[in-house]
Amino acid sequence: MNLISITIALCTFIYALFKDCSQRWESEKETCIKTLNDCLEKTIKKENVKDRYIIETVYTLIYIKLIENNELSKDIIKFTTNADNFFENNGKTSEEDLKGSYKSLCEKIYNSKPYFLKYFVYIFHLDFLIKKFQDCKINVKKS
Repeated sequence: MNLISITIALCTFIYALFKDCSQRWESEKETCIKTLNDCLEKTIKKENVKDRYIIETVYTLIYIKLIENNELSKDIIKFTTNADNFFENNGKTSEEDLKGSYKSLCEKIYNSKPYFLKYFVYIFHLDFLIKKFQDCKINVKKS
């Protein structure tokens, strides 16, 4: 009887962690898309020079776990560069290029999948284990 209750409790705990991970993932996706959309609209309208801060806001998305885990930082940098060039009106980026990089980035964000292992490492602050594992791999390759 004790074994059954422990098994049920463990399964419930694991389910709750996976559910939490999925919810955070979806929340990060929504945040990214909302920020990108806001940047796109304000950049195209060129409303106000003060609104240029939104480009820097998009650049900070690189530090969100979704972007970091799916290695989308190059796409974020491409989008912010296009937005900056378009905003400065230097002719390097057309509106179509800006919208194209936006669409490409949004598709990659929507198609991204959560990395549960990295999530658990992040939640339980187990970064030191990953570092030790990577150090072991490097030492094995050298010998």
